[in-house]
Amino acid sequence: MIAAKRREQGRIELACLLFQRVVAMLMIALALQYWMRVTGFSAGAEFRFDTMSDHWRFAASVMAVLLPVAALGLWGGYAWGIVLWVAAVAIEFSMHVILSDDFGRADLRVAFLIFGLVAYGALRVALRIVNNKG
Repeated sequence: MIAAKRREQGRIELACLLFQRVVAMLMIALALQYWMRVTGFSAGAEFRFDTMSDHWRFAASVMAVLLPVAALGLWGGYAWGIVLWVAAVAIEFSMHVILSDDFGRADLRVAFLIFGLVAYGALRVALRIVNNKG
């Protein structure tokens, strides 16, 4: 009985870690997208750093630094990685939902990020349920 519980607990912990690592890789891809904007490798002159509006300069700079650091924390399984991930999702949500007049709408991107948080939350709830069983 105890061995089965530990085995189930180990599977959920492994699923959490693998999920965090997948999210970390996706965050690196998002970070590269922001770095491309900051360094001018994006298509279109309006996405170059020197021609961006001030609010985009600030947001792109913050996200270009925050996303890879959060990805590092998620990859390593550190608690601060999750905190930075939540902060990055909150910033993206603020940019593309609350301040959509300034940053434009990115509904699919925001939905994907929120779905990731909900899925991770479900894994953590499942782990808590297994830990409290028996």
